[in-house]
Amino acid sequence: MGAIRQFVRGTLRVALRRATRKLRRLNHEPRCGSVVAVTPEEVMNRLTEYFGSPGTPPPPETFWLVYTEDTVMYVSPETAEALGREIARVLIPRWVRFTDVVGSEWRIRARTIRSLEESTADQRALARALHKALREEGREDGDYLFC
Repeated sequence: MGAIRQFVRGTLRVALRRATRKLRRLNHEPRCGSVVAVTPEEVMNRLTEYFGSPGTPPPPETFWLVYTEDTVMYVSPETAEALGREIARVLIPRWVRFTDVVGSEWRIRARTIRSLEESTADQRALARALHKALREEGREDGDYLFC
């Protein structure tokens, strides 16, 4: 009987230790007094105190869209003009290199550029108004193509 009692006590002790460890992990309690456990969110919030919040810069008033086979890139008017000169040459270069409005550097094959399109604030506002009018017209007619 004594051996059984010792076995049960040992099993309960192990189960209690495991449950305590699990609770500590779930509650983010430190395992010893000098170490403080923090969550990833707390670490990021602490870093923003040092570096400040980056904020989002205002979008450029006018930019150009570079359409390729599988993506669209936003570039400055100067970059679009340089790209236009490159792809309009008689001997088109194999690769073109440029930087987009957010600062990413691109190197793409010149033959993958499908079109360059200007986008101004007025054009975007007119496009939004047109899409809104088409949606309203579609709802009135029961045409769900534009809804």
